[in-house]
Amino acid sequence: MQVPYSVLSQGRREAFERFGTVFDLPIVRSPYGYLKRSYQGGLVLDVGAGADRYLQQVLGLDDEAYHSLDSDPAGQFTYTDVSQIPSDQQYQWMVLNQLLEHLTIEETADLLFGLHGHLAPGGCMAITVPNVSHPIRYRNETHVTPWSYGGLYAICRFAGYEVQQIYRYSKNRGPLDPLSWVMERVMRHLYRIDWCQSIMLVATR
Repeated sequence: MQVPYSVLSQGRREAFERFGTVFDLPIVRSPYGYLKRSYQGGLVLDVGAGADRYLQQVLGLDDEAYHSLDSDPAGQFTYTDVSQIPSDQQYQWMVLNQLLEHLTIEETADLLFGLHGHLAPGGCMAITVPNVSHPIRYRNETHVTPWSYGGLYAICRFAGYEVQQIYRYSKNRGPLDPLSWVMERVMRHLYRIDWCQSIMLVATR
């Protein structure tokens, strides 16, 4: 699906008006910790699950509560394409962890539109992507689209989702000693770089 530039541009402006700069986004320790605290039961769809299906282990879900979608031939998944999901199947949670950076803008739009009707009313979708404001986080030969938090907001709104919150997080802790703390803020001001490695967006239908 072709995504007009005006949609992305307007969405980025709206994201800035709602959430400020990337440095204003609240920090969470990890997306898995957030999901463990937030999950209150119901079906979960892990999109881009990976062969080890780590989310299932983190949430302690049996195969009835956990469904996976991935095309990796190295793993076994409930679905290998969004078109295989039954038309009446809905999920309380959908998780797209470090997936969309591997897709084009058009592929991302197709995926989000395809998933929209399968997110239950009141259900939540959590999306994580590398933080393009981090100096090296995006360096991976399999990455295709460098999603800014504003662009991610825009594509979700275009696909019909209501964005509730956007966070940033990192596997590594931020600077703690005073000198590093000052240097981090100087570098942020001069080069607009961030120590947080990833962005997480939470949306509802």
